[in-house]
Amino acid sequence: MAFLRSRILLLLLITVHVPFLFSYLAGLWQQTHYQFFPFAIGAFVWLFATRRSSESEQWTWPAWILIAVDLCCLIVQPWVFSPLLAFVGLVACLTAWCFANRDIGFDRRLTYLALLPLIIVRLPLLYDVYVINWLQRMTTAMASKSLHRLGMLHFRDGNVLKFPGKAFMVEEACSGVQSLFTILFIAA
Repeated sequence: MAFLRSRILLLLLITVHVPFLFSYLAGLWQQTHYQFFPFAIGAFVWLFATRRSSESEQWTWPAWILIAVDLCCLIVQPWVFSPLLAFVGLVACLTAWCFANRDIGFDRRLTYLALLPLIIVRLPLLYDVYVINWLQRMTTAMASKSLHRLGMLHFRDGNVLKFPGKAFMVEEACSGVQSLFTILFIAA
């Protein structure tokens, strides 16, 4: 009975996140470098469902601390109106749930699965955009140096490489942003 009650309370807590989750994921979809998130969510659900042992969950103090972090995020979220904060709380809740469950094949916790929702958390204060811009600048600088060594006449203007009669802008895709975030997801 206690198992059923804790499962219902956990599912109710996860359900509270749903409106904030839709808002957060809609904003995340606008960022092309995070458009892998449906695969990360699907992988998390599938791996959790297939690897979870049928043993009863073991709720220890680290899991309860993560649930408290989730509740704090949910309480503070209306004042700062940050879907990101609610999503961070949801990640804490899912991490607690993973921590309370055991792997079916090995005698270890499923906490490693929490990496999948964690990589969906967008860096605050647009730090991901700063990383993208830095990668763009570095790619442009490296391309310019390579062209200089090859003896090609060109001029670098920001992220644009100008040749006589043509100009090429080094886009985000060329700076490896799409690949970087996708590789991080696949590695997790």
